Amino acid sequence: MMRKARRREGAKARRLAASRRRAPGFTLVELMIAVSVLIVIIVATSKIFSTAGKVTSLGQATADVLQETTAIERQIRSDFERLAPNGVFAIRCVSIRNDINVPIGGPLLNPALPDAAMIRADQLLFFTNGVQSIQTYRQGSGSSHKGQGTAARIYYGHAFQLPEGKEIDVIDSQEVRAQDPLVLAVNPLVPWYSGSYGMIRTVFRSNVGGTPPDYSIQGQITPIDATQPVAPQWLLTRHAVLLVDDGGNEVVFLNSNRSAFTIADAVIRNSRVDAAATQLNDIRKAVVGDGTVPWIPDQRNFISSDLLFYPRAERVAPGMHRVDQALTNNVLAGACSSFIIEWTYEDGVGNVDEDNDGIPEFIGVQVNSALEQPWFGLDLDGSRGVLTFDNWYGPPGPINTIDPVNIEQYDPPGTPGGQAIQNAGGIVYEAFFGYNRSMPLDPNTGLPWFTPTTGVAYTPWPSAIRITMVLHDPATKLEVGREVQFVIHLPNRVQ
Repeated sequence: MMRKARRREGAKARRLAASRRRAPGFTLVELMIAVSVLIVIIVATSKIFSTAGKVTSLGQATADVLQETTAIERQIRSDFERLAPNGVFAIRCVSIRNDINVPIGGPLLNPALPDAAMIRADQLLFFTNGVQSIQTYRQGSGSSHKGQGTAARIYYGHAFQLPEGKEIDVIDSQEVRAQDPLVLAVNPLVPWYSGSYGMIRTVFRSNVGGTPPDYSIQGQITPIDATQPVAPQWLLTRHAVLLVDDGGNEVVFLNSNRSAFTIADAVIRNSRVDAAATQLNDIRKAVVGDGTVPWIPDQRNFISSDLLFYPRAERVAPGMHRVDQALTNNVLAGACSSFIIEWTYEDGVGNVDEDNDGIPEFIGVQVNSALEQPWFGLDLDGSRGVLTFDNWYGPPGPINTIDPVNIEQYDPPGTPGGQAIQNAGGIVYEAFFGYNRSMPLDPNTGLPWFTPTTGVAYTPWPSAIRITMVLHDPATKLEVGREVQFVIHLPNRVQ
């Protein structure tokens, strides 16, 4: 019995050992297949999360751009609601080839576009009525931040940047020295500039009794690298200059708030000061003189050189002092690679019906309502469907009240400011609208104005403008940006 029991136990142990030897396991091939499947799952999952993250970030970038667009459009429409009819209105279209700086070793203006693409950096100028405050003292104390005026010169367009121009010395509480370019109309700093540029030292004083008072230019200093950033990092600005009554003192107004001597002063172009001792009637006198200054070329030349220019703006202020902080006040959008202005007339602008029989004896703009609304401006390749007003309207006849030559100039632009920008590599189209917006006929002859050199050329203002922008998010996740467009109708009272 004992031997039988031992044999049964031995047999049982042998069966258990055999079963253990026969236990299932993974071969090397099976393990490799399992690891490969796991890797595929991990890669697929990571791609899903990566795609989801990218979609989310692009959605957030698009939302940021749309929010910025809404703010920009609201600001522009607000300005047009206060458009001053006793000012001037000017549009300068500027087109630059994307590879303009490549021959001198620079990058494409917009790396996301083809070499031959044309980049737009248009400019818009007009004047507004209504009480406004200066911004350079907005962080001041007491009454120093409350300087106000009832009119302003408004510019919309790109600006030049000098991120390397950071030298600033605060000597004491009465004197600040800043670094500025000596920008002139005939030698502009443009948003696509590449190379060094000579700088000057501008001295600002808070003691109006000093010698000289307020601010002064104190000679040239070392040139700096003024190479501009790529177009997706260009700044879009609203450069507002308050027109103030200086009370006979060109240095100061309203309790020591600084103002420039004229609206064309260097500190205005450099955005250090946003008020000028100039009124709308002063600008009119400067443009038309005693009434005999011809519209073409003299009046247009003044607008081109003294009123319309690329101002300075900075994404980050070079220093903490007010004169440096002022450089950031005008920034409207921190990443705008294209800014386009186009204009149009509505049907009947310039018509003259002398006997009120419903049939005009002299005709202006005739828009066919069965066709698309025409738009005027710069369109080099025809992709925008835009014409120059001259090409659309045709040569003036004996009964036509509008002469396109009195309004637009193109290739060459025919003004010093426009020609300087063209010399810097841009293709320039200009449309300037002066003070005669409501007198289609020469009162001395009873006939339309046709002499380009006349002092009172008929220049009816646009009925509407169309603004097209390409905006980018701050992180530039939208590689090609987002194009937005809106149309603004000018108030009827300016016609």
